[in-house]
Amino acid sequence: MLLSVADEEVVSRFVLHRTHVDKKGRIEPKAFWPPPDNRRVSVQRMAFTAGHRCRQLANQMTQGGSHPYEGLILIRVCHIRKAGARIRPWPQFGAIGHANIIYKHRLRKGTPAYEAILRISEYLKARALYIPDPDPQGKNVWQLPLNDVP
Repeated sequence: MLLSVADEEVVSRFVLHRTHVDKKGRIEPKAFWPPPDNRRVSVQRMAFTAGHRCRQLANQMTQGGSHPYEGLILIRVCHIRKAGARIRPWPQFGAIGHANIIYKHRLRKGTPAYEAILRISEYLKARALYIPDPDPQGKNVWQLPLNDVP
């Protein structure tokens, strides 16, 4: 159902640059930060979007950019809600499975809201799974291990 996102659903976040994952492949809290002065973080609902479709969307977003697509971060919706954030369907970019993680406040350095987003992103990082794409520029079908997502 598009009108709500179930707790057991898995969503993915595109890894578009090294600030989301460190050199050892560990997720960084920044992977869950909204853009400056914003409160929304884009994700894809895996119930509506296959791994290879995520790859295609990520590569469309980064065409000509300096941050190449590298893989996906997967997390269950129940963790997002437990952390204190909301998630809403937000179909766009030609992707019916697009959704947004929505924080209560905008990301502004030096504010209590900034500290709250840091705490939430640390919580999410500890419950997410990073899957490097074996063929980031490829067109082959990519089956993701959704059952392995904690």
